[in-house]
Amino acid sequence: MSTTPSPVPSVAPLDVQLLQTAAALENLAAKLYTVAAGLSAVASGQGRLRALTARNLAHHTSHAAAFNQAVVALGGAEQHAIDARYTGLIQRVTATKDPVSLATLLEEVEDLMAQTFARFAPLAGAAGVRSLFVDTASVEAQHGSELLIVLTPPDGSGPGPGPGSGSGTAGIPRAVYPTAEASAVNEGAVR
Repeated sequence: MSTTPSPVPSVAPLDVQLLQTAAALENLAAKLYTVAAGLSAVASGQGRLRALTARNLAHHTSHAAAFNQAVVALGGAEQHAIDARYTGLIQRVTATKDPVSLATLLEEVEDLMAQTFARFAPLAGAAGVRSLFVDTASVEAQHGSELLIVLTPPDGSGPGPGPGSGSGTAGIPRAVYPTAEASAVNEGAVR
């Protein structure tokens, strides 16, 4: 007597999972910046935060498209959803009333993404995918650093790097980027 084996769920290749997770995070960031742009703390607040919000939104939209383009080139399905793990951040941004809290939250998201893409780069098999992760991680780290600068008033009393760090290093808080807070590899995989 023979038995029919249970179907085994298909698992996308690692590069596809990495790229789909990356696209899900970029979709999240684009949504957060879209919500932020409509808040009075940005719309009628400090010009530097308004400019960063508009520029970072454009970058995240472009990054999501690049990750999805790479997914399609590898035969995978595009990821247009937001990473489900972090959907609560949308409500947190919506509820934010002051620019310091908003910039702090956005900086945390940029840091999460930079850590995730720095972790994913050495895991990727294709050289082009590794390059995409390295390039994008550096842009997210730059976004986070610029948000830290926005948080630092001229007297250094804000939650940013502080006056002792000097203007040349205020935007570069880390020499080696940590990856302990990186997202799981298949967290944003299309299911």
